[in-house]
Amino acid sequence: MAVNLLKKNSLALVASLLLAGHVQATELLNSSYDVSRELFAALNPPFEQQWAKDNGG
Repeated sequence: MAVNLLKKNSLALVASLLLAGHVQATELLNSSYDVSRELFAALNPPFEQQWAKDNGG
């Protein structure tokens, strides 16, 4: 019985190693990119001017 289990485990290991070679890598997107960076870069200077005007700065 122990020999049978060893054969099954060995076969499963060999099959997994063979199948692992066929797995393709997935390209990951850059999730750290801030999509609103350009928007706030354009809106910030007019906001600063308006805030300074309204708050005496």
